[in-house]
Amino acid sequence: MAEKLAEVSYENPDSLAAAADLLGSPAQKTGEFTRANGVGIAAEEKVRAAAFSEDVLKGGNSEPIEVGGDKLVVLRVASHQPAAVKELKDVKKEVIAAIQRDKASQQAIAVADQVKQDLASGKTLAQAAEARKLASKKLDGLARNSTQLPAPVVQEIFKTAKPQAGQPSIAVLENAGGGKLVLAIHKVNEGVMSEADKSKQAAISKNIAAAFGKAQLEAVLNALQAKADIEIRPEKQ
Repeated sequence: MAEKLAEVSYENPDSLAAAADLLGSPAQKTGEFTRANGVGIAAEEKVRAAAFSEDVLKGGNSEPIEVGGDKLVVLRVASHQPAAVKELKDVKKEVIAAIQRDKASQQAIAVADQVKQDLASGKTLAQAAEARKLASKKLDGLARNSTQLPAPVVQEIFKTAKPQAGQPSIAVLENAGGGKLVLAIHKVNEGVMSEADKSKQAAISKNIAAAFGKAQLEAVLNALQAKADIEIRPEKQ
């Protein structure tokens, strides 16, 4: 079906009708999107790249594009608005908002650096936060699979170096709102594997070894096949 789709799309470059008839599914239309951003199917970078390719912009159909590992998409451009510099009066609000976001980001970075300096001087995170009227939160016994904090924050905590000589380890990362989060890790408790965990680990190690072995064997066979001279002779009657 994928080969037929590619063939029909190539043979009918000025329409998606033939491809739609082949699949028994009507063509769908997206909203406008840019080279950098889009929603729906246009959120896929490969789709945007194809839409802005030279052949598609000239009015042809794209080649089939694999999306999500189990879908093929053929697209054509319904309309194209070339890039242009807008007049200031048309983008004034956007410019002001961008400047405000930039200033807020710079201020967040400066405050995060001040908090780090306070922590380095011996103050607690709560003291540093209170001095700047910021919120702080203390967590005890945070596990890797904890849902008390967003997953990216938990991941950053467990990537941060262990605290040394009574000094907390400090990490700074962006939060979802564009601000900064300052993390202070005071203590790390080493995990203890149960007997069940150990048996699981042994099984996982065995599966990984088998997978690597299979991959290496396939690589060797492919290499041998690539170097081999293969001659196909017709069967004798």
